[in-house]
Amino acid sequence: MPSRTPVGLAAIVEYLKRKRGFDFTAYRPASIERRVRTRMAAVGVRRYPDYVDYLEVYPEEFEVLFNTILSKRTAFFRDAAAWDFLARCVIPQMLASKPKSVPVRVWSAGCATGEEAYSLAMLFAEAMGAKGYRERVRVYATDIDVAALAMARRAAYDEREIAGVPEQLLAKYFELADGHRAVRKELRRNVIFARHDFIQEAPISRLDLLACRNALMYFNAETQSRMLRRFHFALQDGGDLFVGRAESPRTGANRFAPIDCGSRIAVKVAHVKEQRAGASNERRGTVDRNARVRESALETVPMALLVVDSSGSLVVSNGRARLLFALSPADLGRPIHELDLGPRSAEIRSRIQQAFAGGPADPLRDMESHTAGVETKWLDVLVTPLSDNEKAISGVAIAAADVTVAKRLRRALLSSNQELEAAYDELKSTHEQQETASEELRSMIEELETTNEVLWFANQKLESINEDLRSGNAAHETSTGSSVRAV
Repeated sequence: MPSRTPVGLAAIVEYLKRKRGFDFTAYRPASIERRVRTRMAAVGVRRYPDYVDYLEVYPEEFEVLFNTILSKRTAFFRDAAAWDFLARCVIPQMLASKPKSVPVRVWSAGCATGEEAYSLAMLFAEAMGAKGYRERVRVYATDIDVAALAMARRAAYDEREIAGVPEQLLAKYFELADGHRAVRKELRRNVIFARHDFIQEAPISRLDLLACRNALMYFNAETQSRMLRRFHFALQDGGDLFVGRAESPRTGANRFAPIDCGSRIAVKVAHVKEQRAGASNERRGTVDRNARVRESALETVPMALLVVDSSGSLVVSNGRARLLFALSPADLGRPIHELDLGPRSAEIRSRIQQAFAGGPADPLRDMESHTAGVETKWLDVLVTPLSDNEKAISGVAIAAADVTVAKRLRRALLSSNQELEAAYDELKSTHEQQETASEELRSMIEELETTNEVLWFANQKLESINEDLRSGNAAHETSTGSSVRAV
C-alpha cells in the first residue's frame, strides 16, 4: 500500500492476504481504514495490533470484516436516467450493428447480489424478444464475494429491493415465491454467475457490453488505470463500457470515447497509441495482450484442470474439466464440496484438505467419470497445493488425465492373459489325459504280454503231453504186433 497508509493498517492488509488470500492493497487506503475502523469500534478495539489478536481469537469476524470492506450496495436500475439512456440508445444501436446469428456477450463485473446483472438481462430481453434473448444473449455476472453470489443465484428479493423495477418489467420477469419476488427462470437461465477477481484474474473477452458500476471508485488510481486497460482488452471493437455515477472512463485516457458523459457510458476506441515510459511500462502493457493467449492455452490443454482457492471455492475450470466432470461456467465460484466430481468425490475432497494441510500429493488412480450420453471414462487425478510468493498455500490445483485408452488396453491385456492361461490349463489337462491313456495302454500291453506267455507255457505243456501220448501209442502198437506173431 502507499507510504501514507498507517503502518498498523498495512499490517492488517498483509495479514488478511496471508491468512485468507484476500488482497486489499489495490483499494484506496482511506476507504480500507474507514471500514476497518468501523469493525474495530463495533468489537470494542482501539489499536490495530489488538484487532489482529481479535481476528485470531474470533475467526468468524473475518466474514463480517470482508462484508464490510466488500460493499454490496446495489439496486435494480440504479441511476434510472443512465439505464434509460442505455435502453433507448446504446442497446438498439449495438443490436443493429450485429448480424442476428451472432451471440451477444455482456459482463457485469462486481455484480454483488445480482440486481444489476438481472437489470441488464431485462433490457436485452425487452429489446430482442424472448426467443432472441434466449438464443443469443449471455450475461456473465462475477464477484469476489461468494456469499453475495449465492444470493444472486437464488434471485429472490424483497419488496424494498425491487423498488427500482418498473411495474411492467416486474409483472413480466418476476413471480411470487415464499413471500419474495423471484426472477423467472426464463430470464435467469442466461445469466451466469461465477466468482472472479477482476484485479488479479484475466478478464472475460469478446464482450459487447461491460458494466462495472460503483466498483472502480474503491480502488487507487494506479489500479483504476490498470483495470481500464483490461476492460479495453475485454471489449470487442465498438463495445461499450458502463460505469457508475461517481466514476469516469476518462481515466482510461484515449482507450474510451464517451457516448454520454451524464450516463457514464463510453465506447471502446479500436486503436490506441500509448506513450510508454521505459521498459517497465512496456512489460505491464503485455499483460493484457497475453491474457487471451493464457485463456486459449488453458482451454486447449488436453488435461482437465480445476483450481480451488483458499476459501474452498472453484475459481478455474477449463473446457476439458467441464466435459469430464459435467460442470458449467455457472459452477465457478461455488464451494467445491457442493460439486459432484464423480463416484470418488469424497476422496478428491479429502486430497484437497490434505493439500491445504501440506500433506503428500498421492494420485487417485482409475477414477470413473460418468457423463450422460457419453461412455464411461477413467481418470488419474492429482491434487497439488499452490503456493504464493511467501510460500503460503493459496489454493489447490486438481489435474485429471484421461487414461481411458490405457485402462481399456490393460483390461484387454488382462483378458488375453486370462484366455491364454485358460487355454494353457486346458492344454495341460489334455496332455495329462493323454499321458493317462498312454499309461493305460502300456498296462494293457503288459497284460497281453503276460497272457501271451501263459498261453505259450500252456502250449508247451500240451505239446509235451502230446509227445508222451505219441510215445505211449507207439510202444503199445509194438507190443501188440509181437503178440500176434507169436500166436
